[in-house]
Amino acid sequence: MGAKNSFLKNNVAVIYQKQMLDVMIYTWIEAQRFTVPSISVEESAKSFLIHHKIDEGELSLEKCTKSFWRIQKELIDEKKTSSKA
Repeated sequence: MGAKNSFLKNNVAVIYQKQMLDVMIYTWIEAQRFTVPSISVEESAKSFLIHHKIDEGELSLEKCTKSFWRIQKELIDEKKTSSKA
């Protein structure tokens, strides 16, 4: 059996509330930033759109980056409130 993932344990409520596309965008960007720390959020979001063959008419680069930062902020806020309890 694999080791328990503390990130998921601490953030599962926030992640489950998001739509699947937002979760895919967030995990794609976060995984790339973990693997290649010098990559920007915009570059990673662009690679997400290219890899999944999504054009600007369907989903804009700006919306991808906003989704990432919104979820990131919610995770940080959740961590702040859970650590106070």
